[in-house]
Amino acid sequence: MHTSHHHNPTSSSRLTAYVQGIGGGIARRFAQEGYTMALLTRDVANVEALRKQIEAEGGAATGIVCELGSHESIVEAFETAAALGPIEVLVLNPGYEPRRVRGAGGGPGRRDV
Repeated sequence: MHTSHHHNPTSSSRLTAYVQGIGGGIARRFAQEGYTMALLTRDVANVEALRKQIEAEGGAATGIVCELGSHESIVEAFETAAALGPIEVLVLNPGYEPRRVRGAGGGPGRRDV
């Protein structure tokens, strides 16, 4: 059964970090609902494979390479994603738990997150 959400798919986006497994499934589902997807991962091959799959299924997606351990990379990724439209939902499900972010202050170039 297809469910309908009240949204304007041309101006709404969902953002998911880590595009394999559960994250990829979540991204595909939101794309099927008509949302533009911003896909974040540190692996260009994985993000391109999912982007192509979403587009082959009729969805819209942009792949963004992002290193979750780098403050600058995170900021750049969110700026890129925000250019697609408002970010209504953020799904963060990395396969690891980043303990520190480089360049975010709080010590010699690192801080706990």
